[in-house]
Amino acid sequence: MKYLGIVLTLIIVALVGKSIYLQVNKESMSAKAHRIACQKDATTFERVLKKDKIEELKNSIYTNSIKLNIHTQKAKYMESKLFDYVKVEDVKKSLLEIIKSYENKSKVSTNDVVLDMLIYENDKKDPGKKTKKSKLYAGYIEFEFRVKNAAVYKIQIDFMDLKGADIDKRLSCAIKSLMTL
Repeated sequence: MKYLGIVLTLIIVALVGKSIYLQVNKESMSAKAHRIACQKDATTFERVLKKDKIEELKNSIYTNSIKLNIHTQKAKYMESKLFDYVKVEDVKKSLLEIIKSYENKSKVSTNDVVLDMLIYENDKKDPGKKTKKSKLYAGYIEFEFRVKNAAVYKIQIDFMDLKGADIDKRLSCAIKSLMTL
């Protein structure tokens, strides 16, 4: 009977300890990113896939030696309007200016770095979107940085303006997120 009491006490202590640990680390376990201030302005998800390659990515930003691929995805179930206001060439120009602001002539990069970027228009009439929350944002921008064709870092950040007026701000946040890793 004495041993049963000890075992039950240990189980209760373990469960309470686990509960406390999960509460304290709940923020870090979330897929949503909140590391820097700009990530709190819009829903942001980020993922580091290869920590050992992050410095190579940063050096590619410093040396402005990134191949850029931009893709778009228009709404299918509702009338697409976003790309009447948002031009891919303008987004590319803005992104290159943001990258150039990090330029550091003393850095050297010999990496084969590619940035695949998707500008996604939120399709609010998509039958798969059932909650009001899924219809609040105008779209999102998704970045996938690859070194030698291997994904290293991904970030997705929402934009809210239906005409894409806040896209430049989100581009800046995505690059800043990488550079602050």
